[in-house]
Amino acid sequence: MRPLRLEVKGFTAYRETQVLDFEDLDLFAVTGSTGSGKSSLLDAITYALYGRVPRIGNRASLLISQGQPRLAVMFDFAVDGQRYRVTRSTGQKAASATLRLERQIDGAWQSFGDGADRIRDATRLIEELIGLDYPAFTRSVLLPQGEFQEFLVGDAKERREILIELLGLELFVRMAKRAGEEAGAAHAGALHARKMLDDRYSGVDKAALRDARKAVKEAAAKSEAMGGVERSLEGLARDWQSQARRIEAVEGLAEEAEELARSAGTLADGLERLTAEVEEAERRAASREDLAKGAAVDVEESGRALAEAEERLGTGESLAALRATLEELGRVDGRIAAAQVALSEVRALSQARATALEQARRAATEAGAALERAEAAAAEAEREHERVHTADQVAALVRGKLVGDPCPVCERPLEAVPKIDARGLDEAVRMLETAHTMRKRAEAAWSRADRDLVAGERDLNAAREDLQRREADLSTCDAERDAVLVQVQAVFGGAVPDDPASEIDSRAQELRGIRERLAASQARAKEAEAEATQAREAMRSVAARTGELVGGLRGLSLGRLVERARESVPELDVRPQPAVIPSGPGAAAVAARDVGSVADGVAKGLRAAVVEARHGLQELLDRARDALPAGMPVALVTDVEELLLAVRATARELVEAATEARKDAERLAQRVTERDELEKQAKSLEKEAAIYQALAAELRADRLIDFLQGEALELLAAAGSERLLFLSQNRYRLAFEDDEFFVEDGQNGDERRPVRTLSGGETFLASLALALALSDQLQSLAVTSRARLQSLFIDEGFGALDQEVLEVASEALSQLGGQDRLVGVITHVSELAERLPVRIEVKKLPAGSRLERVS
Repeated sequence: MRPLRLEVKGFTAYRETQVLDFEDLDLFAVTGSTGSGKSSLLDAITYALYGRVPRIGNRASLLISQGQPRLAVMFDFAVDGQRYRVTRSTGQKAASATLRLERQIDGAWQSFGDGADRIRDATRLIEELIGLDYPAFTRSVLLPQGEFQEFLVGDAKERREILIELLGLELFVRMAKRAGEEAGAAHAGALHARKMLDDRYSGVDKAALRDARKAVKEAAAKSEAMGGVERSLEGLARDWQSQARRIEAVEGLAEEAEELARSAGTLADGLERLTAEVEEAERRAASREDLAKGAAVDVEESGRALAEAEERLGTGESLAALRATLEELGRVDGRIAAAQVALSEVRALSQARATALEQARRAATEAGAALERAEAAAAEAEREHERVHTADQVAALVRGKLVGDPCPVCERPLEAVPKIDARGLDEAVRMLETAHTMRKRAEAAWSRADRDLVAGERDLNAAREDLQRREADLSTCDAERDAVLVQVQAVFGGAVPDDPASEIDSRAQELRGIRERLAASQARAKEAEAEATQAREAMRSVAARTGELVGGLRGLSLGRLVERARESVPELDVRPQPAVIPSGPGAAAVAARDVGSVADGVAKGLRAAVVEARHGLQELLDRARDALPAGMPVALVTDVEELLLAVRATARELVEAATEARKDAERLAQRVTERDELEKQAKSLEKEAAIYQALAAELRADRLIDFLQGEALELLAAAGSERLLFLSQNRYRLAFEDDEFFVEDGQNGDERRPVRTLSGGETFLASLALALALSDQLQSLAVTSRARLQSLFIDEGFGALDQEVLEVASEALSQLGGQDRLVGVITHVSELAERLPVRIEVKKLPAGSRLERVS
């Protein structure tokens, strides 16, 4: 697997979208300040592929950037030249996680297939593509911070499990499982074959086959014998069929003759009844014709009488119009009377309103005079009140003064000193109020009188206008009466009867009597005509029925029946038949009786011939019974054809029995062959099961896997020693023994001691040497072609190295570049980063970290 492109958003320090392109990278470093998000880039890769990261497992929601709703990672990678893309996202809740696996086809991204959008299925597909599960990936491709040395100093069992994944040794586990499954299937197949031999092929042997073939020969012999009997009966059956057909034909002719005789008798009965019906229909038709003629004469006379009466009295319509005119005259007289009464009432009302108007005028004059008097009295009272009020004010002003004292107003000596007259002032006020009250009353009376005067004048004018309208209506009614009276006089010839309505009723009653007589005559004429028509229809019906019966008699085809009867029975004796069928019902009835007699004679002769022919059939049946083999139950069979059918059925049964016996023998022979094959198959499956069981036992013992794991670890130790010698400046070599890694110290006489005794920096160098060896040797050590490490990521660990060792490590890393392999180093050691061809600097900013590429 080779990374191609990484895109993150909302992931730890990367709040906004950041992209890291690996396409043209071989060896590079990722640098930045502490907490800037260097290791988060490797976490993003493991999260995209496996949904978990080394530090927090599968709790991916803890990696969401502060204040962001969710994180998202898109990771493009290549496997064997094919490009793939995995997009994984997680929200604050675990249920919000999503995953999509795609592959690039013709430059376009398409879903990987079934399960590519389901988290569990897609993660399994990714593991199959890469060839590594999560533990193997974090031990061989991505070496996380703090876990770099786990493959070197970690648990031996876990190390071997990782080698199983890396080297594809699970192939042998699957082979052991498959061998066990195959052994089980072969054993089950053998047991099934043995059970089938016991259950389905019991008694299937060569002796049974000989018995079956003997039964075939016996059945064939019986079938052949019955076939001979069948052939002998076929000739007798043909004679039987010929005789039976002749009998059937003669019986059919006899039935036709009997039916013809019955038909002729029926026709004769009908013709005899029609003879009397013809006479009665002719008599009735003549009588009804006479009645219709008399009724027509009465209708003509009644019509002339009606025309004369209408000329003299007037038509019904003219009398109805006259009656309407008289009613209109009555209505006009009523309107004239009502108009006269209304006119009198309006004249009286007009006179009354004139009188009331005169009274209103007098009242208005009197109210005006009273108002003038009240206004004069009020003016006098006001003058008196003003005088008394002024005197009271003067007295109050000079109160306490004496005659000769200066006036308070003009300062001249007072000539007199008036006294305060309180009673006189009160009386003046009362008189003034009384005068004002009387003036208001006079004003109100004058206003009422004035309103009454105006209303009286308006009412008088309205009464006079109404009087004029009433007089005009009366004139109009008089004119209408004169016009209607002229119309009535014209109808009665100038003189109107005293009671014109009674005269009109008398004329109408006379016209109704004449019309009723005319209607009665018309009804009698119509009834007579209908009866005459009915009588004529009855005559035609009788004639038609006579024609039908005569036609039916002529169509009986007696001559053709006699010819066919003589063809079937040449010796038949037939009396002569009528030569011509007459048209009249009486003569036709006699001819029908003759036809029926001839047909009855033919039927009796044919019945006698049938009896004679049936004796011949019995002789054929006796001969057929004699030809049958003994023991065949045919006593109830009364027909040679039925007997032949029974023989044929028996012959078919014997043929079927012989065929079934042959098929049974063939099936038994086939089953004997099948039994032999099944026996061979059971033995083969038992042998195959034993082989697979042995193979499964050998593989389950894990000896092969243990051997391959040991060999691989020893080879990795040898390859790692070369790397470690270079990194440690020829001091340390790696060794593998008893499932543990050791170092041999060249500065201490090649002393061998466990790798756990190394210092932190030494442990890092040994782990780096082993990781580089694994990266180089994996493809040659693996048993499958999928295990190929095209990338290696190392997170930190270089800070524990001194300057000299750091330069050696840098040199070793620089040798890894190229060769279609990607090597990335996560470090905060600037000296190391600057020695590598490309570095990715992580800039820690308030809005989120950003990536910058520096060559």
